[in-house]
Amino acid sequence: MEVARKADLKVAVSAAPSAGGASEEYTPGESVTYTIGVKNDGPSTAPGVKVAHVMPTGMRAEDPSGPNWTYYKDGVWTIPSVAAGETVELTVKGIVPADQEKTVHRVCVVGTASGFPGEYKPCDESNDMAGHVAVSELHVVQRAASLVTVVPEGGTNARPLPGQKVSWTVKSANPGVSQAKGLEIEVPVPAGVTGAESVLEGGGSYEDGLWKPADVPVGGAAVLKLTGTVLPDHDQLDYRATVKKSTTPLDESKSIKTAESTVAVQQVAGLDVAITPVDGKDSVKVGEQARVKVTVANKEGPSTARGTVAELGIPPVEGLTHDGGSDFGNEGTWKVGDLKPGQEKSLTLTFIPKEAKDFTFDVLSVHSDAANPQECQDICASTQVKVTADAPNDNPDKPNDPDKPNSPDTPGDQTPPPGDGQEPPADGGGSKGGDDGGKSLVDQVLASTGSSAMWWGAGALGAAGIGAALLITARRRR
Repeated sequence: MEVARKADLKVAVSAAPSAGGASEEYTPGESVTYTIGVKNDGPSTAPGVKVAHVMPTGMRAEDPSGPNWTYYKDGVWTIPSVAAGETVELTVKGIVPADQEKTVHRVCVVGTASGFPGEYKPCDESNDMAGHVAVSELHVVQRAASLVTVVPEGGTNARPLPGQKVSWTVKSANPGVSQAKGLEIEVPVPAGVTGAESVLEGGGSYEDGLWKPADVPVGGAAVLKLTGTVLPDHDQLDYRATVKKSTTPLDESKSIKTAESTVAVQQVAGLDVAITPVDGKDSVKVGEQARVKVTVANKEGPSTARGTVAELGIPPVEGLTHDGGSDFGNEGTWKVGDLKPGQEKSLTLTFIPKEAKDFTFDVLSVHSDAANPQECQDICASTQVKVTADAPNDNPDKPNDPDKPNSPDTPGDQTPPPGDGQEPPADGGGSKGGDDGGKSLVDQVLASTGSSAMWWGAGALGAAGIGAALLITARRRR
């Protein structure tokens, strides 16, 4: 009598965590070991059992193994026989892939030796035979990274000027093990920059200070370059970038989510200075009031001239008064203060001369915290007040002698008698020899040398690193 042979084969599969611990979570790059169990519930021995498996997408099978009598080829184990009640154990390893929606390992019994009864299907999603199919799906947690940097063009020592173009580059690198998806990075334009324009490398968008780069691959980077114009009166440009959001979890140990860089701005203010007698009255008599007005203006800007100071050269006069309050010291220092573009301030000096002579007032220098491309050299401006005696005496302090014929109180012929030792005027009285025309020593020197051109570049702006030397002319302002 022939006995019908039958084997009830069942397959199971499980995954063991990596050697790092017993967590059920996996991250890309970790090693996982799958254990496959093939059991025969009998009643007959099953010959030539074939077990196939399909690794998760992106995972490669490594080190497939089993008992010595089994062998593996092209994703299929062949087990020569599985006795009733016996379980044969197989193993295979793999590396957890990145950026996969599912990580499913499918294992199936796909056949037995020819002639042994049984029904089998391919090892794919259509196989729904009870006991012949087993799956293991890993709980994979993706781990990206965002390494943010901010780099100003020219470095942090560039010292840009108001009105100049500046550029800076923001970069988000991904040294993680997964693709960085859904990044949102806050990149505000500094308060001292206007008209910013952006250039994106690798796609994405930048709007209202929020950068949304395209997905950043493992080992890749997203780049945003911004360019704008420097505004006046902002002493520094604060560049900053901060990661605000990421769809892919970020590995904190590999991420730098905030980056900053600061660049100092060199302010520029074109100061102008003038010194003149009040109401044009450059000649007074002994005992009359004389007034001189000094005006400092920030005509050209573009920055505020903060902390402006003018140094004056004042002749020795008694009883000098001024309207500068505590901002002016009689030694000649005038603390003008801040001057906005287009603003000017003035100082009036008042005195009553006691002797007939020329009084020369100079502006020696004018400077502020801002650099001045027209900074004057030596004398910035100068004026002169001529004081004459109230009588034609050589010594105005000596009273007139009424007994002398040249006294204005004595009537009669005022013509000096011949032979009194006076020399007649040469050239009909028109000779200029020895006559300085009432000019101060400064005026005479400038008149003899003319305006002097000099290279300016090692001064205020030169030290600030503007780079180009400016050719200016030392000017006298009257």
